[in-house]
Amino acid sequence: MLINKEKIPDEEAYTHSDKHEKERGKHKLIKLSSRSLGYIKSLDYQIKVPDGSIIHPNRDKNKIARWRWSRKKLDWGLKNDFIEFKKNKKGEWIVYTKQYFKVDNKNNPIVRSLPPLGVISQFSSTMATKELERIFHGKVFNYPKPYLLIKYLLSLATDEDSVILDFMAGTGTTGQATLELNNEDNGNRRFILCTNNENDICTKVCYPRIKKIVSGYNDLKGNRIKGLGGNLKYFATDFVEGETTDKNKKKLVDKSTEMLCLKEDCFEKVKAGKSFNVFKNPKEKYLGIIYDDDGIENFKKEVKKLNKSFVVYVFSLDDSAREEEFEDIKDLVELRPIPAVILNVYKRIFK
Repeated sequence: MLINKEKIPDEEAYTHSDKHEKERGKHKLIKLSSRSLGYIKSLDYQIKVPDGSIIHPNRDKNKIARWRWSRKKLDWGLKNDFIEFKKNKKGEWIVYTKQYFKVDNKNNPIVRSLPPLGVISQFSSTMATKELERIFHGKVFNYPKPYLLIKYLLSLATDEDSVILDFMAGTGTTGQATLELNNEDNGNRRFILCTNNENDICTKVCYPRIKKIVSGYNDLKGNRIKGLGGNLKYFATDFVEGETTDKNKKKLVDKSTEMLCLKEDCFEKVKAGKSFNVFKNPKEKYLGIIYDDDGIENFKKEVKKLNKSFVVYVFSLDDSAREEEFEDIKDLVELRPIPAVILNVYKRIFK
């Protein structure tokens, strides 16, 4: 893992002092109430403030806000001086938790049993909600992850050519974070986002969000936000039936082509022959896919015409090697085997 030491939080964020500073370090204040974490009835309880009055996390009838700590943890915090009460400009009591810089210092017996330091605390789900509202001009999802948090984590754990896989893509936060980080450090990171599209989250939020980040969009104030650029491909899982019909054959060829293009990162179609296709990417990498033996000679003519280096896949019903058929252009082609999971289905349908 690559660690950028300059981005590790330091003591500068902790600006408050109290009688515990020597053993706990300085601290920062964090509101105990939250409107972004999701309402939980057990965390909506009364708290007695210094003047004897009672307050709730919800100051109105809408059951939205709640406390971040349980009643039991609050009692612990009051006993150990981890809670502070202050009045805001309106004269309303606000409850804060005190987060100390040294609470995770295992060498200090006084604070050894205290809650560990939240290493990353500068990002919030409120920030993430506002970001989505800026893109979609309204609320589209509850409690998204802040893309700045994911971007920060990626800056620690990836290099400029990493491939990032997110099995639970949600609103597409990882995709936006990757694009933003590439834009920041001129990287070439790629991402793969997977989702079951529950409640249409992919089609209504994730894919449109990434498309807007790539192509650009107007924010809530009508300002044009420039797109970050890049290639975006949307794939849905599907079944290819085993019956040997022309329809199934075409479907398999189409799906197999998409998967090979994805594998080699080549999507721009350069040439569509009767039995082969040629693709390339912005880095001038060329991909050739030959669908039957009859397409080999015509494909070779195209290779000689372009005079470019190719990665080549050849579909075949037998397991014989094809190197001898490309001997005359061996300096321009790299033959690769069709992935077995695709080839086995191909053989079953085309036989």
